[in-house]
Amino acid sequence: MTYVKSIISKKIYLIENGIYIMIPFDDSNQLYLTFIEWLSEGNSIELFEGTSKEIQNSQLELKLLEIKNKYEFHKINGWDAYQNFRAKVVNDIYNGLISEEQAFIIEENLSVAYDQISTTGDWKTARYKLLQVSPYPPYVQPYYDLAIILINDYITNNYED
Repeated sequence: MTYVKSIISKKIYLIENGIYIMIPFDDSNQLYLTFIEWLSEGNSIELFEGTSKEIQNSQLELKLLEIKNKYEFHKINGWDAYQNFRAKVVNDIYNGLISEEQAFIIEENLSVAYDQISTTGDWKTARYKLLQVSPYPPYVQPYYDLAIILINDYITNNYED
């Protein structure tokens, strides 16, 4: 059995042997109950029906929603990366590896990237912006290197291209 649902009309169909049978939204209809059970097992359906313009618009809306959802995912991970960066800097202050003033300068140098990933989820833009920064003084370099590695690894593991 194959189920499909029209995005335009919201009608649900059962397809058997190439024949489309419309399933009414009716709790007393066995086809409908079988369909609901099938959905509850984690299956999903989709069929585009309508004019070619309606289909194009629906497909575009779905693609844009998919892109937005990916950026939300990237933003959540960016916030987590920023929190880890901030915790490392504070820990390094506690351990006497850097001073508080040095921490401010480190953050000033790297905020261009961490602000980007934590607020917009755009890791590629963050990498581009970070590559434009020339770290100064030398104690910034290890944090800069960690940020570049983190961002490159994230892009490699989470972006399609």
